[in-house]
Amino acid sequence: MVRTPTHLLTASVVVAALFGVAAVDPKSWRGNSLEGVPEDPESKETRILLERRGETVNLRIARKDALLEDLIHGYRSLVQVADEFVELDMLAPTYIDLIRAQYPGSTDVERAANMVFEYIPAKQLPRDVEVRVLTRLRHEYEAAFGHPTASTVH
Repeated sequence: MVRTPTHLLTASVVVAALFGVAAVDPKSWRGNSLEGVPEDPESKETRILLERRGETVNLRIARKDALLEDLIHGYRSLVQVADEFVELDMLAPTYIDLIRAQYPGSTDVERAANMVFEYIPAKQLPRDVEVRVLTRLRHEYEAAFGHPTASTVH
């Protein structure tokens, strides 16, 4: 079965959009007459919580992107990146549950390593660079886990 990063990218965009909408200042909405009305403590707490969650999601995405850049350029190994992906995904149970449900492997790091293969085409590298990177990652995967990757990304 071919897995594409579409599910992950779609989920990330939807979550970011929801947080973006939640972070919009209600006073700026057209026709809103809340000018001068103080924000109740519960609403303020909810707004702050949503803003922090949005920032956390954005930081997590930025960190994963930086890790992928390091991986592509050979500054980090597949296992190092997969291990950090697992740490980032442990921030919320739904993240790690998604990886456990969608990617094969006997450990979370192996599952994350399989997932990393799907991110590489999304980086839109020149084809020869992408092939070289994926070939290197396949060798790293097999050396680390003792068998070929389940990824069908070419």
